[in-house]
Amino acid sequence: MIEGLNEHQKMMQMRGRPKILLATSYDEGLKLFDKHKSQLLGVITDVDTSLNESGSQGSIEDFFKQIKEHDPNIPVLIQSANPENEKLAKEYGNGFLNKNSRSLPEELKTYMKSHFSFGDFVFTDPETGMEIARVSDLQNFQRRLFEIPDDSLRYHLSRNHLSKWLYARALFSLAEFLKKISLDDFASIDQARRFIFDAIANFRLNKGHGIIAEFYREHFDEYLTFTKIGEGSIGGKAADWLSWIA
Repeated sequence: MIEGLNEHQKMMQMRGRPKILLATSYDEGLKLFDKHKSQLLGVITDVDTSLNESGSQGSIEDFFKQIKEHDPNIPVLIQSANPENEKLAKEYGNGFLNKNSRSLPEELKTYMKSHFSFGDFVFTDPETGMEIARVSDLQNFQRRLFEIPDDSLRYHLSRNHLSKWLYARALFSLAEFLKKISLDDFASIDQARRFIFDAIANFRLNKGHGIIAEFYREHFDEYLTFTKIGEGSIGGKAADWLSWIA
């Protein structure tokens, strides 16, 4: 909700937060995927219950292939009580959780935060996997964009990590716009970096049009035209003065 400039925008941010869609059968899972595949943050599937509506065994491998053919960067987490299914997960480049694990809830939470774009955006070194930088909001992302090494930025952009992070924060218009761009559209990584910086700047500027936002010292937005400190209606003192002289 920190991306909202007033109470209305904060409420819209909250209402736009990611939703969990539950499929109770294999066929239902396919239908949900076909309907929402352009806005998925990730898929969690239980391979122990992959029965379709007719009662015959569903092909979970075909399901994985459809996901990867649509977008190879969509994270898929496989849950199973059978450790042998970890091989199935690795074959398709997916994550795996053993349902018999005593720390299953914590492992699920950790996987979702690191792969489903929740929490901070973490820039990593593609060679070592080490963290390079961490940003908590769009403003700090824009400010630190030119500090990120080329290899790290190229790694995240080529996998749509930025657009997914924006989707998770309910910044849909910017996410849709940046999702359509490709690094092949630019002559260099610096040109792509400048394009993204300008896109974020325009988004923040337009978001502040016609808004009188609360002033926050910790994360003041330089693109805002009007800010206020304190409570109460705007122009109340002038209204009181006019009624007094009348």
